[in-house]
Amino acid sequence: MSWGQGARRKADRQQPTNVEAFDPEVVAVVRELFNKFRTYVKPANGEWSIPDSSEALRHPAQDHVLLQTLKTSLNEIWKSGTNIPIPSTVPGKVIGTVRAAANAEICTQAWCKFYEILGTSNLLPVEALQSGELNTVYLCEAPGAFIATLNHYLKTSEHTRYCDWSWAANTLNPFYEANGGGTTITDDRLIANTLPWWFFGSDNTGDIMSPRHLKDLQGFVGNMRSIDMVTAGGSFDCQGNPDEQEAFVASLHYCEAAAALFLLGPGASFVLKMFTLYEHSSVCLLYLLNCCFRSVSVFKPATSKAGNSEV
Repeated sequence: MSWGQGARRKADRQQPTNVEAFDPEVVAVVRELFNKFRTYVKPANGEWSIPDSSEALRHPAQDHVLLQTLKTSLNEIWKSGTNIPIPSTVPGKVIGTVRAAANAEICTQAWCKFYEILGTSNLLPVEALQSGELNTVYLCEAPGAFIATLNHYLKTSEHTRYCDWSWAANTLNPFYEANGGGTTITDDRLIANTLPWWFFGSDNTGDIMSPRHLKDLQGFVGNMRSIDMVTAGGSFDCQGNPDEQEAFVASLHYCEAAAALFLLGPGASFVLKMFTLYEHSSVCLLYLLNCCFRSVSVFKPATSKAGNSEV
């Protein structure tokens, strides 16, 4: 897959780095950056299961006192500006290095985070790679860094270079005036050059929170054999009240998860960008995902800013 026109410069060949040449404390700090994850594995006895439809959504939200206490304490630490680790500046430096070394398209922080996820987990189903056909869908994707990441990953990896890859993407339509500039991503470099692969729904808004949009999206990707991976990276502008970002985006996360479960085939993968996990809504969503997937990992990429709440 390719998009856009123009010359591409050849990336400089980078020499391997000898880790032993660095101070042991520096090496330990760097390794710790790549060790921020926890994996949940579904018990074999079927203890984790989706409740009966007659019981679902009929109980009041639980008060997770310990989680809320932890949330309050961390908010105070963040506001004070103290105890912020030194490596918090590392992600910005990584982006510049990757741009120079890889000459990647749309090489943003999101690009680096997703490439790190691809390189440290088995997101791409083995069966799909063995068959030579890979199908992926991207939700709330603008400006398109995840698409560019997978394109780079597939074309530069020997075992995936000749894979027949098909993709489709959704996002709030930046060309639909009613959406407003404050709700959309204005960077349309990728969208403008790959417009047939983007789905904005019958109302042309691209609003994934519309039930009709979810059904229409399934029809849009109906020509794909099976969806092997779905990613979702949506959020709202919470600058006015960053402490409550997790609660503000809860409804969007549920819609993204519902769309993914609606689209994915057996053995497929789902990548969902979330934030802190202290609210009742997040606990319930994690439980739902654990009921539907063989394993669920909560991962904070090293290339994600240490001062933000995303996972």
